[in-house]
Amino acid sequence: MAGSKGATSSTRRGARILAGVTFGFFSGLSVIVGAYAAGDLSLLGDFSQAPYLILGLVLGGVVLPVLPAVTFHRRRLYGAIWAVTGLAITVAAGVWNTLDPVTTNLEFAFRGFLSAGLVLWVTSLWGILCTSPWSPVETSPRKLWAAASIGSTALVLLGSVLYIAQNYAYFPETILLFEGIAAVFVVALSLCARRKDAVVRESGKSDPPLSRTSAASPTQTPGIVLPILLVLLIGLSPGALSVGTALPHTGDNVHIAMKPSGSPATPIRHVVMVMLENHAFDNIFGIYPSDPQTASSGIANNLSRPLNLLSLPSIPSFLSPVSNRTFDAGGPIEGYSAYHLDVDGGKMDGFLQNSGPAAVTYLTSSQVAPEWDWAEEYAIGDNYFAPMLSETNPNRLYSYCGFSPVINDYGPPPEIPYDQCIFSELGAANVSFGYYLQDPSAGIGDLSYLTGVSSGTSWIHPYTDFFAQASAGTLPSVTWMQPVDGGVGASYDQLPDTLGGTMWLLRVVDSLMQSPDWNSTAIFITYDEGGGFYDQVAPPTLDGEPLGQRIPFIVISPFAKENYVSHTLLNHGSMLAFIDYNWHLPALNGFVADSGLPLDFFDFGAAPRSPVILSSAEGFPVPPSVPFSTQGTHVASLSGLFPQPLQIPISDLSYARQGLTNQTLAGMGVSLYVTTNFATSAFYESPLTLVLVLEVELGVIPFLVFRARRAVPPQGGAPPNASPPPSEPKEKA
Repeated sequence: MAGSKGATSSTRRGARILAGVTFGFFSGLSVIVGAYAAGDLSLLGDFSQAPYLILGLVLGGVVLPVLPAVTFHRRRLYGAIWAVTGLAITVAAGVWNTLDPVTTNLEFAFRGFLSAGLVLWVTSLWGILCTSPWSPVETSPRKLWAAASIGSTALVLLGSVLYIAQNYAYFPETILLFEGIAAVFVVALSLCARRKDAVVRESGKSDPPLSRTSAASPTQTPGIVLPILLVLLIGLSPGALSVGTALPHTGDNVHIAMKPSGSPATPIRHVVMVMLENHAFDNIFGIYPSDPQTASSGIANNLSRPLNLLSLPSIPSFLSPVSNRTFDAGGPIEGYSAYHLDVDGGKMDGFLQNSGPAAVTYLTSSQVAPEWDWAEEYAIGDNYFAPMLSETNPNRLYSYCGFSPVINDYGPPPEIPYDQCIFSELGAANVSFGYYLQDPSAGIGDLSYLTGVSSGTSWIHPYTDFFAQASAGTLPSVTWMQPVDGGVGASYDQLPDTLGGTMWLLRVVDSLMQSPDWNSTAIFITYDEGGGFYDQVAPPTLDGEPLGQRIPFIVISPFAKENYVSHTLLNHGSMLAFIDYNWHLPALNGFVADSGLPLDFFDFGAAPRSPVILSSAEGFPVPPSVPFSTQGTHVASLSGLFPQPLQIPISDLSYARQGLTNQTLAGMGVSLYVTTNFATSAFYESPLTLVLVLEVELGVIPFLVFRARRAVPPQGGAPPNASPPPSEPKEKA
């Protein structure tokens, strides 16, 4: 008997531990799913914002379960009330996130707290389970709250670490993994209930009362409240949560039949696009062409000036130059919310308070002399904007597809169908193209959003192929040369170390100028977005939507106008529009059709100019090859390299050195390649699917436990529905 008693006690203890772990795990899972379904993760930008959201989620997971925990043993109706309340506040967080996605750090914490409301649903359901006579374990309000708090904190922290480690991508798969573990717990708990019941019956003793409300027989069926609650939650919560969830826009793609023409519309037969990272126009060209570090010269004094800080009565006192002899541009706080708070509705006065001290600095020729030299020798645009006032991913997706399904640096999912992007259009028209990274096997970055594209895709190449093809004159018609992804880290993207990016850029431009294809090449150099750095110009609107920050745009070509400043309204879609225009293609989509064409940068009626090579012999830090490291490079300042002698005397130029054009593909009546853009996601990646899976898993727990306990015959082989043995003590009235 002693052995049997010990086995019974051990089984009960194991059941209690498993039940506590299961409940804690579900509590944490509910907080994570609530945050994902409410859209918190889509608002999360710079890592500095993550602790506030994590704090809010943890506080919600700790504080909110107190309410059902202290009342679950009184009336089951309280459980239903708290469950509905939890759903309501989670939906409220989703609505808030949808209608007002701009949030401060403290609001991040509060929105996270509201998104954790789904834990009320879990705690309430578990409280109802534990007050039922067929529960596998007894519990108390203190244990219930403790399990919920510990489980929520642990799983939120673990989920956050995994999310950050995956670079804010594939989070639904992480949740699905957690839900798979939860399913194992559910099965184990039902089996534990069976084993416990069997051991108790074999010992000849019954379970002690589970709570003050468990006086009914162990064969008592669940009350009516639980089934109604389950139907209410499973039936209504996905629809309710969808109010705050961005669903993909679906529609039909209509592709125009390609009719490849004999020759391009301009002498340009090779377009090379280079997109660096995170610098606003005033951050790069804020005081171009005047610089305290550069000796005054007749050349600099006569150069065409863009709209920059020198256009103001005086440079604002809160701005300061990056110190001479340093190439560290700093790192402002980034993100959809931070950038919108920076811009402050067009007032452009929130940079210091929101993106931080690094945001209110600007570079000089000491750091970016080569770009100033290219602006002097070729053409720049001072009215070029990022497509979205947000981070890297959405803006780079605009440069491939003319739209983005994400508003911040998160995902995939969602994914963009390949046939909605410029690559598909070029392929259909038999226009050659290539995409170059240092090492595609080390990661393809934003291309991972495109369905069917991987590191082994035939048009994705390593840097070595680019330099070999440039030297041989065999580059494709359209080229993307990327200083990001492919294992380069922050070596070449100019953030925060501008020297490495400038050296890389010198090597790329130098190789193109020495290529046999130079006389038919146009190089477009820009930045994906402003990075939170100060710029004085408020973003305009296009197609009724605001654009992002103003960013630099440099056009280098034998046909580019010398020392020209364009005021044409442009964005990343403008480069796609030029490609479509040049190769007689339909506009990729409506956004591209409405984006300005950068045609005024060129003088196609003139003979092609010979290249202006900024060589290492002149003191420019051109690396001998790529990859390279800046560690052995001893450069104090680049300011002595600007200005360079002009190729054509200003007095001999046949065109005005400033101008604009309003030409667009839409104005030319060009048809569209894609009429409706939409994103896709696998069914298991949908927030609503993950919520429903969580609900179903929780909903089956009481029924599995109930059936498990009834399935074990009582001692002596009596049927499951037989009355308890006479020896089983009865509770006194």
